Amino acid sequence: MDDRTDDRHGEHSRALALLVALAVRPSFERCCRHGDEFFDHFYATLADRIPGVGAKFHGVDMEKQNSLVREGIRRLLDYAELDGTVRPELERLGRLHAHENLDVQPDLYPAWVETLLEAVREFDPEYDPRLGDAWREAVRPGIELMTAVY
Repeated sequence: MDDRTDDRHGEHSRALALLVALAVRPSFERCCRHGDEFFDHFYATLADRIPGVGAKFHGVDMEKQNSLVREGIRRLLDYAELDGTVRPELERLGRLHAHENLDVQPDLYPAWVETLLEAVREFDPEYDPRLGDAWREAVRPGIELMTAVY
């Protein structure tokens, strides 16, 4: 990669960090105001969308699970905002979801993202398609990091 490519990558990363700070994180906070209802909707939709997912959560304390996914999404947004301190946490989450453990295959992550966006669309009154695109771009780097350790 030459210096100009590094500069363009850096500019893109800084632009993404700004987009997350100004649009995506406020959207997520609006969704979180709905508490567990937002996350319950997300998991119900995920179970409908991906066969077998519902069974993985049988007997799971969903209040705790909702808290875990809330923090996981926050870490994805932190990473997009160039907070390198969350990298080890995302790598740990990636290993937890890898084939040796929970076995969440990398090809399931796009459905996870789209399910998340469906919940955001439902619970964020300011949602529009551009915000959805911003969400996709915001979670992409962290998810790429997580799936790299599968």
